[in-house]
Amino acid sequence: MIARHGGRIFGTPGDSVMAEFTSAVEAVQAAVEIQEELAPLNTGLAEDQQILLRIGINLSDVVIQRVGPQLESPCTTTYVLPSDFLPAARPS
Repeated sequence: MIARHGGRIFGTPGDSVMAEFTSAVEAVQAAVEIQEELAPLNTGLAEDQQILLRIGINLSDVVIQRVGPQLESPCTTTYVLPSDFLPAARPS
């Protein structure tokens, strides 16, 4: 789904996946699609057997700082959380 939306995986630290996209819109669409495709697969499974993802989206330059925890912590499972930078990127 990442590649289908023009993204590419560039890292897998721990149990995370780091991907980059050329478009914030495509990144959000990929994230929503991932959550929508995963939801029915968890139906009927015991809670400890379900796969629940937190997806954070950051729209800024990559620096030598781990952004993941700041985006992941406030995000509950099955949600997509854009960073503070994303609203500023919306077209007027």
